[in-house]
Amino acid sequence: MQMKTPYTPLLQLVALLYAPFSVAQTLNLTDLTPPLNVPFEVYSFGYQPPGPGGTGLTWDFSTLPDTSISSTSFLDAAGIAQSSFFAGANVVEDLGYNFYDFYGYSAEGINYHGLAALDLNSQMVYQNPQRTMVFPCSYNTSWQDDFGGP
Repeated sequence: MQMKTPYTPLLQLVALLYAPFSVAQTLNLTDLTPPLNVPFEVYSFGYQPPGPGGTGLTWDFSTLPDTSISSTSFLDAAGIAQSSFFAGANVVEDLGYNFYDFYGYSAEGINYHGLAALDLNSQMVYQNPQRTMVFPCSYNTSWQDDFGGP
């Protein structure tokens, strides 16, 4: 007679012990720096009323109707003609139609520096970049930023 070893309680114990470490991950620069020159599809949806609130809920977004699909990619700021206007920006988001958002990614956080429209030869440069994320960032991290737009 062969005895079978029950692994289910062991796996449940491992999952239970691992759970506290997976809940509150601290975000840093390597977690949020986008890969350069990789296109992303962006799906936009119309307003959908929220479901019921509360804890322990799972929301299913698989049935949301697509209203538009676009593409974006992130590039090295040095490769964009008007990058000299955006000191401190090292990543740009290609918004299409020769419009670019300029961001500065660093160990301290992510700053938004402004927008450039290459065909129009115009720039919207923030005098004081907007801090959109601080690093390290974890649950209950807060910050205040008195950014200055154009």
